[in-house]
Amino acid sequence: MNAGDPADDGETWLRAVTNSKHVGRGGVHHAAFKKWLEPPDDPEADWKLEISGQLISLVDNIADQAQKRVADQQEKFKAKGERVPSALQFCGVLYAKVEKIRSLSQPRCDVIYDPKKPDDNAHANLIVRDKGLEEILTVTDALLECLIWVPKDQICTDQALSST
Repeated sequence: MNAGDPADDGETWLRAVTNSKHVGRGGVHHAAFKKWLEPPDDPEADWKLEISGQLISLVDNIADQAQKRVADQQEKFKAKGERVPSALQFCGVLYAKVEKIRSLSQPRCDVIYDPKKPDDNAHANLIVRDKGLEEILTVTDALLECLIWVPKDQICTDQALSST
């Protein structure tokens, strides 16, 4: 698979959640999830919104990758001379089969492989082709219905996640 290619239908997209303030009893807060959806960095992209994540088949260990992400975020605070928030910690993951993401009729979504070498070869964006920021509530509602939330202490018992 090359950068920019759509992920295979059988692949699983996931995103580690690394802020305890973004999670409640029922999973990820709608408002936090909404903030993760952004217009693409590339103005030539043929989609309107994207959210970063990874392809599970390319992740060696979900918890290790998430802890690396937390450490990277902590370093950014330290580099700016700011206090590292205590809420910055690995909480769990959101995931879905690519086939399920593509099956949404509204919004129209896909997963595009976008490796960030050398630090994240598993990186992939869940993209939204037909809805922009002006329809963010519709997008977040549909995606949160599609994605599965798994707290970090249940990853090893989740059938789709336990193999990594």
